[in-house]
Amino acid sequence: MSDSQPDAVISLDAATHPADVVQRAAYRFSDVITVEISRGGDNLICKVYARDPQRLDAAVHDLRSEIVDQVLRARIREETQDVRNLVLSVAFSRTGLTESGA
Repeated sequence: MSDSQPDAVISLDAATHPADVVQRAAYRFSDVITVEISRGGDNLICKVYARDPQRLDAAVHDLRSEIVDQVLRARIREETQDVRNLVLSVAFSRTGLTESGA
């Protein structure tokens, strides 16, 4: 954990923003900012540290947007999992890679 003061702090509802999703979003901007994520009650606290202070505001805005995008991607991935598995099982069943009658 860092002892220095963060350049920005973002607080997110942990129930609607899973930590792994926030980590994915933060990683996307690791060239511009670093993000320290911790749990504070029902919230995720994201302490943002700028690598380039002049790009901080844009990076925080982009991070927030990316978090929303990643949350939606995770939700779609979860909602379509059964359909994707069905499509894959049908596709692989026609390749001859699986044993029939086993």
